[in-house]
Amino acid sequence: MKTGKNWGLLGQALALMTLSVVLAGCGGSSDAGSTSSTDNTPAGASVASATPSVSGTPPSVVAAENRYSFQPTLVNPSGMPVSFTIANKPVWATFGASTGELSGTPSAPDAGSYDNIVIAASDGSTTSALPAFSIKVTAAATTAASSSSSGGSSSSSGSSTTSASASGTMVPSATQIVDSAHNVWTLVGGAVNEGGVAAGYTANVSLLLYYGGTVYQENTACLWWSWNGSAWVSSSNPAPSITPACSTSTAAATATSSSSGASSATGSAATLLAYLNGLKGQTKHVLIGQHTSYWDANVLDVEQAAASQTGKTVAILGTTTGMVGSTENVVSVSNAWLAQGGIVEVSWWPVDPITGSYSESSPMSSSNFASLTVPGSAGYVAWHKLLDIQVALLKQINGPVIYRPMLEMNGNWSWWQNQTPATYALLWQQMHDYYVSQGVTNVLYFFCPNDGKGNYLNYYAGAAYVDIVGMDVYSNTPAADMNADGGYTQLTSTGKPFMIGEAGVENGNNSSVSQDSGNNDSYLQSIVQGVPDVVGIMFFCQNWAISVQNGAAALMNEPTTLAMSDLPAGIVSP
Repeated sequence: MKTGKNWGLLGQALALMTLSVVLAGCGGSSDAGSTSSTDNTPAGASVASATPSVSGTPPSVVAAENRYSFQPTLVNPSGMPVSFTIANKPVWATFGASTGELSGTPSAPDAGSYDNIVIAASDGSTTSALPAFSIKVTAAATTAASSSSSGGSSSSSGSSTTSASASGTMVPSATQIVDSAHNVWTLVGGAVNEGGVAAGYTANVSLLLYYGGTVYQENTACLWWSWNGSAWVSSSNPAPSITPACSTSTAAATATSSSSGASSATGSAATLLAYLNGLKGQTKHVLIGQHTSYWDANVLDVEQAAASQTGKTVAILGTTTGMVGSTENVVSVSNAWLAQGGIVEVSWWPVDPITGSYSESSPMSSSNFASLTVPGSAGYVAWHKLLDIQVALLKQINGPVIYRPMLEMNGNWSWWQNQTPATYALLWQQMHDYYVSQGVTNVLYFFCPNDGKGNYLNYYAGAAYVDIVGMDVYSNTPAADMNADGGYTQLTSTGKPFMIGEAGVENGNNSSVSQDSGNNDSYLQSIVQGVPDVVGIMFFCQNWAISVQNGAAALMNEPTTLAMSDLPAGIVSP
């Protein structure tokens, strides 16, 4: 939804007034970069947690004539400038003092072991170093060297190399691809390797293609990337006439089984996912939820009013880990709700990591957006600072979280929206995998485009990266709108549980919606009759809240709806 959530002038004013208080009270870093940043650093952060740290496992073997590359993961909560150093650097490698990347292509004479290599990062006062490691350079795989002899003279190619693959070579049809620089490319477990080591970040790759001297990859969501020599960049299929057909419906077919098998969630998060999957087809199958009043002093005012009016408490509470102008403490609010046995949905409207501000006017430039996915770039580092804050907050929530980040991506009013679909999908995949690598396992990932904007599956990151699908729908005829352009059919084809992430009567402009002008129970009836696979409705706050529109008591007491008291015991336990 583009307009009407009062985070315009009101949100900016609140942010200007409260930023220093929020950062001081929550232990936030002062390098947030904007008076409108509302990402909360967790309470209780210590001085030690502000020091830089590096992690990662460097590849230990590389074949001669193949490229080696390793870049440590840097966590730098303080935002102070950090420089990298290296001890015992191999002679065939180069080292980036600003990125920490160690890379190079050893030749045959470089074969041997290079020991006691140490990479460290320092902000000038503290230093963090990886454990010492070794790299073994092995002999290159060879074919017979070309040579000739005539009249007592001879000539040789000077090296023994594998011939480059023909343009159009594909893996898995072939076992490997050899590029023009004689690097060997393979596909192992859905990841791309170059010379036996990971080639950048890849996951769920189904096809590797060598075409016109460039290496391309396609993943199970039918998204394409090309290798630019150091990183993958979003691309399109360069040779559709020779590659196997792929479509979003084909990709969706791989996800029609329950997502619990591919989910990174464990414990009660997996239990909650199984519960959501089981609601479809039941008489009582629609969980009723309410977003908190993000900008109010009492963020639970509309939930409490609805409970007073109806005698029932909503099943799902909508909270936020980042909303301009909001000072809501997502950890304490979420934990209090979970302790009562309710379900928590956490939405994230991130600030622009490049500018440090939130704009509701236009998307980020495509080049800046792409930079967020390129390891070592300024955009990538800035984005991961925001992700680190999210990680810390999510890990403090004592139970499962329905996590709705970078929502309404098919719109055109926030910086992450209307971007190249493949780049958005890659950013989502990297976010997911980074959270998992940092120990976040209590999250169910909610992919939530906006109703009426089309392109519903274009941005879909794939079955392994999404647990729940849905859309935001503001309308008096929600089912008709969801069916009008096929959005509901497309999203339910994934086989994932379907929820409405933001719901409201009339339209998406709060200032044009009057209280008591619509009926939320009528909204529900439209959903139940026209889009019956919906298992959750999250009513937004402000003038769309359950308590300020008609039909509250009927809504909460319908035979199809579920309140907190209807939830099974134990599905949200830590």
